[in-house]
Amino acid sequence: LTVAATNSTPTAAIDNVQSNTNTVSATASTSSYTLALTAPTTGDTDTPGAGYAASGSSLSVDGNTTSALASGNSSTNALTYTVDVAAAGYVLVATTSTAGTASAGAVALNQQSNTAGVSATASSGTFSEVLRAGATGSVLNSDVSLDNNTTSADAFGNSGTNSLTVGANDISVTAAVTNVQSNTGAVSAAASSNSYGLALTETGTGYAANASSLSVEGNTTSALARGNAATNTLTYTVGVSYSGYTTDPAITVAGGVITGATAGAVILNAQENTNTVGAVASNNSYTVALNAGGTGSALNSQ
Repeated sequence: LTVAATNSTPTAAIDNVQSNTNTVSATASTSSYTLALTAPTTGDTDTPGAGYAASGSSLSVDGNTTSALASGNSSTNALTYTVDVAAAGYVLVATTSTAGTASAGAVALNQQSNTAGVSATASSGTFSEVLRAGATGSVLNSDVSLDNNTTSADAFGNSGTNSLTVGANDISVTAAVTNVQSNTGAVSAAASSNSYGLALTETGTGYAANASSLSVEGNTTSALARGNAATNTLTYTVGVSYSGYTTDPAITVAGGVITGATAGAVILNAQENTNTVGAVASNNSYTVALNAGGTGSALNSQ
C-alpha cells in the first residue's frame, strides 16, 4: 500500500489476518540432474572404443535447485506513507498490543495463527556427471564442474515480512508495526539421501582425467524448520515544525509478559510456539570418483 499526499492529513493501514487449521506438506523427491557421456563405441556393440568421453570441452551441472517449502501462513505486508502537509497532521499516539490491535497515523499489522502440522521433505535428489571411456581415457584438456547446486526443505508455521516507511514534512505523524504470531502445530523439515557426484570411469590403460580441471564445489543441502518467523522494518524520516508526540515511550507488561507498547514510532513483535520444531539433514553425499585402468586416475589435473 502506497499513500502520497500534499496538504492533507490522511491515515493509512494494512491489516493482515491469517489462520490455518489444516495440515500442510510439501515434498520434492527423486529429482535428477544428470550429464552422462560415453566414448564412441566399437562397431555396433556397447563396448566403449578408444576415444575420450570429453576432449577440449567444458562440461557442467551447475546452479540447479530442488526445494520443498511448506508454510501454514505466509505474508508480505508493505506500507509506504509519504505526505507533505501544511496542517498539524495526525498526532494520535501510536499504540499496539499482542491482542492484534494497533492505532497510529500509519499502521502495518500482521496477525497469524497456525494450529496444524507443517512438514517439508526434499529427498533422494541426484546431481551427477558420469563420463565413461575406453582405453584412451575419460577426460582430456577439459573443465568438468558440479557446482552450486542446492537442495532445501523449509517448513514454517507462520512467516511474515512487514515493512513501514514514513517520510513527511511539516507533520507529526505516528507509526506502528505490529506482528503477532501463534503456532501450536508440529513443524518439521527433512533433507536426506541427496547425492552430488562426479564419476570418471576409464576401463583400459589410460587416465580417467588428463590435463583437466574437476570440481564439486559450493553445493548445499539444508533443512530449516520454524514455528514462527518474522522480519519487521520501520523506517521513519520526518521533518516537523510541530512538537509532535513527545511523551516518553511506554511498554505494557502483564503477568511478566510484554502485552503492548506506546510511542511516536513503535514495532511490536509477539511470537508464541507450543509444539515441536525439528529439522534434519542426513545421509547426503558429495563425491568425486576416479576409476582408472593400469596407468592411473589423474595426470596434470586438479
